[in-house]
Amino acid sequence: MGAAGGASGAAGGAAGVGGVIGALSGVKGVVAVLGTLTLIGGGAATGAWFLRDDAPVSEEGTEEPFTPTVAVDPEDVDAVVRDAVELALAATSFTTYEFAYANSGGDFLPTHYLYSEDPRPVISRARYLGPTGIGVLFPLEAAEDVVHFQDHPATTGEGMERVFYRDPGPGTDPLGDPRAEWEDLVRSVEGVLDATTPVVYEGRGAVRTEFLPLELLGDEDSDRVGHQYTGTLVQDFRFYDDPVEAGFDLWVTDEGYPSRFVVEGVPAGDPETDSGDVHTLTLEVDFLRFNQSVDVGFPDESEIHATRPRP
Repeated sequence: MGAAGGASGAAGGAAGVGGVIGALSGVKGVVAVLGTLTLIGGGAATGAWFLRDDAPVSEEGTEEPFTPTVAVDPEDVDAVVRDAVELALAATSFTTYEFAYANSGGDFLPTHYLYSEDPRPVISRARYLGPTGIGVLFPLEAAEDVVHFQDHPATTGEGMERVFYRDPGPGTDPLGDPRAEWEDLVRSVEGVLDATTPVVYEGRGAVRTEFLPLELLGDEDSDRVGHQYTGTLVQDFRFYDDPVEAGFDLWVTDEGYPSRFVVEGVPAGDPETDSGDVHTLTLEVDFLRFNQSVDVGFPDESEIHATRPRP
């Protein structure tokens, strides 16, 4: 790995950490648009036309497969990064693991995102303290149909169970917009475009899978491989007031999607923790299962309680 390491941590987002713990205890320049067809960049000279979903077709109507930049010129960093962001934002399903933390102590929680458009667009966001967590199922086209949930030890004493409810009760952190939060994570990869040192293409290799929750990883991502890029950039860590110059590691899949993004920096004006260690801020994001089968687990109406049940 390059300048940035990976380890352990906590989640940002619209909801504050304290409220979560309290609750646990009680998303190419377009030249012209003609109908449903879009003429893209240099395609105007060659007669290449693109449908709205950017799938290219020839003048005769034969679809041509999209080839990501990473597959033909992985050292064209800017194009690779732009492809990665655009592909991710257009995906019809995904899972994501976010872990933002510092070594200065405090309460930091990882965040799980799951999204699918089958049978309707719904995103799940949950934050966990060990195996116990609270979350929300957010239908993009019907925000009034939001369902909250909690994962906790089963009353039988074996395994975990999930309960669903409409009203989370008083003292609950603001719901926010889970999809917008996830899109912010994707767009954070664009910080590589403004790297403060030359970005180095490290080649293609394995991407870690240890510590990733099985509900996010899935069987198809057990052997992750990606193209690795390293360098430094200026990062806004959501739990720190000032921008920090930080090292990063970015992995991009053979298909062009972002796979893993790790940023690690030392605040200039806050160099030590209370224990005398170098104060380090870290963001780890693992992007998984783009356009694969993802079950967000939206319940039947009969499974949803009006209010949050007591454990």
